[in-house]
Amino acid sequence: MTQKQLNFVNRLLEREGLSFVADDYAMAFSNGRTTVLADLDYTETQAIIKHFAKPNPKEKMKLKILSKAHEMRWETKDGKVDMKRLDAWCVKHTASHTTFNNIPLKDLPKVVSVLKCI
Repeated sequence: MTQKQLNFVNRLLEREGLSFVADDYAMAFSNGRTTVLADLDYTETQAIIKHFAKPNPKEKMKLKILSKAHEMRWETKDGKVDMKRLDAWCVKHTASHTTFNNIPLKDLPKVVSVLKCI
């Protein structure tokens, strides 16, 4: 595994909250050959990337919300989503009354639908 691939796999594991079990994933994807991610061969590396690279449903809905925030020009001067504004909107208008990153999966479809109507 190259250093670039190792960094990418580590980010994928962090995104899923699984970075603490990286050794277990190395063991599983190498069929017990190694417990070190960096020691995975090309095929094993591609398999682990393919396994984690697909965004989960929660991630897809969060990306839709961020996209809509861009469309509505809820952006900072550097072109990124104004997270303070988005968080304030989420606290005020979502069923869970919580910030964007803490919206539960069950509420996300409603948030996406409401934002499409704005």
